[in-house]
Amino acid sequence: MLVGVWLLSVVLTNGCQKPTQRVSLSDSPFSPEARRPYLLCPGDQLQLRFPTDPALDQVVRIRADGMISVPHLGDVQAAQREPMQIASEVQEKLVGVLQKPEVTVIVVSEEGRRVYLSGEVQNPGAISLTYNQTLLRALSAAGGLRETAHSAGVLILRCRPGEATYVLQVNRDRILGGLDPDVVLEPFDIVYVPESTIAKVDRFVEQYINRIIPRPMSFPFITELATQPVRVVGQNQQIPPVTITR
Repeated sequence: MLVGVWLLSVVLTNGCQKPTQRVSLSDSPFSPEARRPYLLCPGDQLQLRFPTDPALDQVVRIRADGMISVPHLGDVQAAQREPMQIASEVQEKLVGVLQKPEVTVIVVSEEGRRVYLSGEVQNPGAISLTYNQTLLRALSAAGGLRETAHSAGVLILRCRPGEATYVLQVNRDRILGGLDPDVVLEPFDIVYVPESTIAKVDRFVEQYINRIIPRPMSFPFITELATQPVRVVGQNQQIPPVTITR
């Protein structure tokens, strides 16, 4: 079992406190103006087209390890990358292998794009992420909040590999009332709706990460949580990486 110690507890407990003022999302990954690159996910299906060598055309699915198999190259990293990045890498590596390498990557299906809702929602679990999916729509897709939910302390966890894991606290009722902006979700966001406070971090990790997110999907999140800082948006608070034991 994965066990997070008190550092994560501090973040999540602080996140459950009732906000006293509107949180500014400017200059944060949650900003409505922030650029959101189209990153591929495990489970997404791609078509690789080689206009100069059509015999190599194929449809591939991104595996749980984030890789795809490419003719003449073997495994190539595809998850958490944009289609153009994959095409550029494959084309560059095929120089000298093919006479005139030219590669196009087309997204056929988006099976891997998910967000995960846990805590005091009617139907916790993974839901498909549609274009411009917002927090309110995701909560609605999960059946809404339970009567025991702390609607003013909803947490959104967003991982930025190599940078930080960001935690944003939002007030569902203020969003409904038009006082705060709704939040656009991204693949692999974790939305946690608490009762009041989180007393045990090991319970949070076990019940709301390990049991909700498939192991191949949760591993990158847990890894980043352990190796990079956690930043609480709107509180000018940065906490060192979380110590995690197995």
